Amino acid sequence: MLYVKSPLTDMEETFALFHGSSIESWTGDFDSLKLTVECVYLAECINKSFRNFYLQFSAIDKLELHLWAYPPDVDNEVVTELRDIFWEELEIVSTKRKKESLEIMCFQHRYPRDRQGATLHISCGSIEILDQANNEITTDRLSHLCSDYWDAFCKRKQGALVKKQA
Repeated sequence: MLYVKSPLTDMEETFALFHGSSIESWTGDFDSLKLTVECVYLAECINKSFRNFYLQFSAIDKLELHLWAYPPDVDNEVVTELRDIFWEELEIVSTKRKKESLEIMCFQHRYPRDRQGATLHISCGSIEILDQANNEITTDRLSHLCSDYWDAFCKRKQGALVKKQA
């Protein structure tokens, strides 16, 4: 039996792997939305000249940015226009699955209203991950690239510690 992941599962895994990366730009609309995610260390695992990945969403059911209130007792503002949601870079912090949508916690570094972050709520019909050359990548391949990168990083770090102690 072939196991097919749901779009929600794919989104959850994808955004979890991109934690610490930033959504830098967007094109499209609610039928077909393409986000540019800067993740240099993973992109370079595919091609040393790459800096970004693209996330292609189709049939978006929900896309809202809930700005974190400050002070905390003030109601959160909810942004629903694409140009307002993505007008600035969103740094991906963590993800949480909620019923039929995904919540992506993000830091915002230049928001003018004393906001330091927001939660991006999204659900859609499908999501594709593309490298900078627009080749499709599965979440499994992205996960392997991530594991391989961090394994090699740890080995380099251990090697530097051994040399330092010698």
